[in-house]
Amino acid sequence: MNIKSDKIICLLLLVFFTGCMAPPFPVIRPVPKSSPEWNKKKRAEENFIKARAYEMAGYPRLAMHFYESACDLDPRSQTLRNLLVEKYLLSSQYSQALLLLKGNKKTGELTDEDRRMLADVYLRLGKYENVAAMLEAIRDKRAEEHYTLGLLYETQGDGAKAAGEYVGYLKKNPESAQMWLKAAALYTRLKRFNAAESLFVNMEKRFGQTPELLNGIGLMRLARLDTAQALNSFKMALLLDSAFEEALRNIAQVQIRRGQWADA
Repeated sequence: MNIKSDKIICLLLLVFFTGCMAPPFPVIRPVPKSSPEWNKKKRAEENFIKARAYEMAGYPRLAMHFYESACDLDPRSQTLRNLLVEKYLLSSQYSQALLLLKGNKKTGELTDEDRRMLADVYLRLGKYENVAAMLEAIRDKRAEEHYTLGLLYETQGDGAKAAGEYVGYLKKNPESAQMWLKAAALYTRLKRFNAAESLFVNMEKRFGQTPELLNGIGLMRLARLDTAQALNSFKMALLLDSAFEEALRNIAQVQIRRGQWADA
């Protein structure tokens, strides 16, 4: 299924940390400088410095070689790994980015950070089903991730899931009046009028009566075949903003349906 990429916002990356309780006075055992592990870390640092130097001098291939070498020498370094993924994305080396991030791991074995970064890679590749799978697996989604999932579901024709994600967005960012209207309008199209009405009630509590709110309520009442109350809502919107075109257009359409051509 093709989805227009311009409908989808860029995803943000968030580092997700997990840990366990540590003893009050942990015993710190530094890595001996003569150990193979210390030598590898030291070489990784040296290669990283070389990569930066080659990058600044305008030699991207050599820079990439030393970034990769640094990551190979210190594979546990998330900083090096994430930096190399970023370099792969900038050079459109998506397969390498996927391999470095996922490898043979299953989705359940990935961290939220990995899932966000993988979603970004899949987004660039236009693999929207994979984007949705990665975003769905994130335990604590950001507002933008709820919105992206909503767009994906809506363009796939799954209005119920889309509306649910838009509501998830509102829980994280309730100050977006447009999202309140968008979610309520979607519930109206799904004929889930109680859900739409609940959103309108909560929107009014937060923002007060606005022309956009009253117009949305009018559309919901029109969908419920309550034409008289719908007209009242549209007219109330015009009382707040006499130049509000959507309300004027909706009133005209109702009058045309009634055969009131002169009024329309």
